[in-house]
Amino acid sequence: MTFAKLTIAAIAGSLAIAQPTPVRANSDLGKVIVGGAILCGLTNCLQGKKRTTGTVSRGNETVRADQNALNYFGFPAGTADGVSGGKTRSAISSYQGYMGYPVTGQLNDWERGNLHSAYSRAQAGGGAVYSDVVAAEGPRGLLKAFEAEGRGQRYQPYGGNGNVYGNANYGNNNGQGAYIPQVPSVVPNNDLGGGVTASGGLPTFGLAPTQKSMAQHCGSVDILTQANGRPMDANSIVDPGQALDEQFCGARGYAMSRSQQLAAGVQGATDQQLREQCEGLVPTMAEHTAGLATQDVSQQIAAATDYATKFGAPADQLRSIGEICLGVGYQTDNPDVVLASAMLLVGAGEHAYAEVFGHHLRNGFGTATDPQAAESWYNAGLSAVDAGAAPAFLPSQNAQRMAVIRAALSGHSASIAPVTGATDANFVLPTFGTQSN
Repeated sequence: MTFAKLTIAAIAGSLAIAQPTPVRANSDLGKVIVGGAILCGLTNCLQGKKRTTGTVSRGNETVRADQNALNYFGFPAGTADGVSGGKTRSAISSYQGYMGYPVTGQLNDWERGNLHSAYSRAQAGGGAVYSDVVAAEGPRGLLKAFEAEGRGQRYQPYGGNGNVYGNANYGNNNGQGAYIPQVPSVVPNNDLGGGVTASGGLPTFGLAPTQKSMAQHCGSVDILTQANGRPMDANSIVDPGQALDEQFCGARGYAMSRSQQLAAGVQGATDQQLREQCEGLVPTMAEHTAGLATQDVSQQIAAATDYATKFGAPADQLRSIGEICLGVGYQTDNPDVVLASAMLLVGAGEHAYAEVFGHHLRNGFGTATDPQAAESWYNAGLSAVDAGAAPAFLPSQNAQRMAVIRAALSGHSASIAPVTGATDANFVLPTFGTQSN
């Protein structure tokens, strides 16, 4: 297959990105091609029509998105005008109280990400499988249901009595303890089947290793964070591993939210189609993700950069594909998709995403555990941000996040000097929006 035959630039239609959260100074995406679809971002290319003159709304689009989501889930924020007033702050406080978050009246990036992600999913019909939750608590119950699902659990609404695990996250304030399923009595059986017989030795269950779940991992991390009272900051690190895990889980939540916001602008693409397209990135980037723990970081970044140029696509296109698929990978608990997406982003010049490889190599998500290689990738991400790269995650908390990661890597609290490190296609990219009826 030659480069000229790469068809990722075919135009399927003009789309609008719905209420994106600004993540970089040049967040005006303009005409960003995403796998064959032009995403008209915040410029005047909507449906190819010139913007008409008239009164320009001064409301903030992020606040407007907050208000729409709050109203949908039954936290009255008033008219979605993009202006944060008393009603909006009251609605945010109610939302925070319901979810068990600190009640401040202002959303942080993580809380906003959960709210927007749940709203997008609910709007797409994702709440259909939680009819019992909606019947018991109304639409707001989906907030807890989706959050519990991300941890591999099933949320039990107030008054429910099904054989499900209660929501262990701190948002579950309904007074229901975690349901403990009864263990059925064991009947001795000397004929175990499959050629296995009881010999009086250790049980031979035939256990096979299973892939680590990022969702379940973050559920455990959240429980420890609750026990500690708050996430660790750079001056109060008593457990470097937990501190890094908190940063990983915060990044994961932000990536899912960002992905859903971008994907909302891809017309005609179902969740299944997005998932399938993103899974196609895995073999595309396999050559470059295979050496995460064995090759020099700076050389890998250079190789990924060279590889990305061979797609013949604008960097904005590759970045948007990478951001969508990164969130899809986390949402579907597929670390292979996450690694492929992060490598595409690094190749597209977004070197701050090297942080992803640090987290995955440290925890063994989609790759072998390698603490030394993990530290090298962490340092690459830190160096990129030091050099002026746009933050990959939670931009409003970037300074705090980088300080925590540095302190955790050093094993000490307090301020740490910047860590120096590296700086720095099967040709199949996702083709979002190319499906026709």
